[in-house]
Amino acid sequence: MTTFLRELFESLEKTNISKKGGGPDGPIEPRDHLVGDMNEDLKKLYVLLNESTRNIRRLTLHHDMIEGELKDSVLDGQITKESMEGQTDLVEARRKLYAEESRHNALKGIFWHSIRVEFPELASKPCIGVREGWKIVWSEVPELEGPILEAIANIVLKR
Repeated sequence: MTTFLRELFESLEKTNISKKGGGPDGPIEPRDHLVGDMNEDLKKLYVLLNESTRNIRRLTLHHDMIEGELKDSVLDGQITKESMEGQTDLVEARRKLYAEESRHNALKGIFWHSIRVEFPELASKPCIGVREGWKIVWSEVPELEGPILEAIANIVLKR
């Protein structure tokens, strides 16, 4: 088994939905069609995906802070041993950010594929989602009207 899969299974096993919270909070909209409820494994995947999203935000802030400090030191003409070490910190921050983004993309793919496998009626639906109370829905694609529709038609028809 790959390291990623082993870590994923371990994370799923450790995830406690009642302690973590973090469920979907969007209400069911009038254009939504209720399909069913998420099972415990889907809930855990959803929580892991949200944790990954938060990790990306945190890592991005950390990366941007280091990058900003490096740029400031270069602009101020203060190239020091510390600022050179900052380059190493920046490379490490970037590595961690890219690794988490890769993990996030994999989790996202696994989550949405799992939803479609658990609810086969969603196979042909273009727009699916999760709503408060761990509900699975598919949504009508909104009709485009007016200037937006005209602009899209112009692009598609190359007018």
